[in-house]
Amino acid sequence: MTTDKKIIRGIFLKRLSLLCLAIFLVLISQKMIGQEGYELSLEEAIDQHPRQILTKYLLDTSNTFIGVPYRYGADGPNHFDCSGFVRYVFQSISLDLPRSSGMIANTGKSISREKISVGDLIIFAGRNKTTKTPGHVGIVSEIRKNQIIFIHASTSSGVRTDSLYGHPYFEDRILDFRTWEW
Repeated sequence: MTTDKKIIRGIFLKRLSLLCLAIFLVLISQKMIGQEGYELSLEEAIDQHPRQILTKYLLDTSNTFIGVPYRYGADGPNHFDCSGFVRYVFQSISLDLPRSSGMIANTGKSISREKISVGDLIIFAGRNKTTKTPGHVGIVSEIRKNQIIFIHASTSSGVRTDSLYGHPYFEDRILDFRTWEW
């Protein structure tokens, strides 16, 4: 697939994800996802479920960029490096992150692996795992039994998803898990 086709596909998927988010918000506001007999206004739904709504939008946005090529120092949308990708996607929910993985590693709140949620960040050491210096970052996109799936901009294949477990390259480089108050 050419870069132009990937961009067009990304724009289409982003618009589709916005439509899905709008439908989700309407369902919440029409009590279909709330308690029976209790209607939520759109504003109340956003106030009461901010993490779920923002996380869904964050992941829908990040998934539109799967396949976009890696380029060191790039911050999108035609090319990304890892921190540029994370920063670009978080800007879609009005959360402004620093530009480098090292600086991202010092923002938010450190959490244990057991408390990680979809939308949180994984901070990795760079190519030299012995330095313990942040050099890579990804977004948790799914948590399954004994698996954490994350989306990131890989130097070898661009934006993609990977499993944290069963992949020694990533397992050996985990430095931290970070979250934000939503």
